Amino acid sequence: MHKYSGMTKIESSLSPAERGVLQKLLDGLRNQDIAARLRLSDKTVKNHISHILRKTGTSSRLELTIKVYKQRERELRRRLTAA
Repeated sequence: MHKYSGMTKIESSLSPAERGVLQKLLDGLRNQDIAARLRLSDKTVKNHISHILRKTGTSSRLELTIKVYKQRERELRRRLTAA
């Protein structure tokens, strides 16, 4: 699996801690697993996810995931056509 190395508008609008949680969320991890990997409490992970959903105008993890991947795809296409 190839990791995207750029940062979308969504990702750049988040704090570094929120970006870390977002990446684990995009990797398909549950809150408890995100907390364990990032050495955070479950409550902190829930708070970060709530902030991320609010900042991105999304209402679910699925909607957020789709939005981020669509932005990544658009950015990648833009970069490829500019090259």
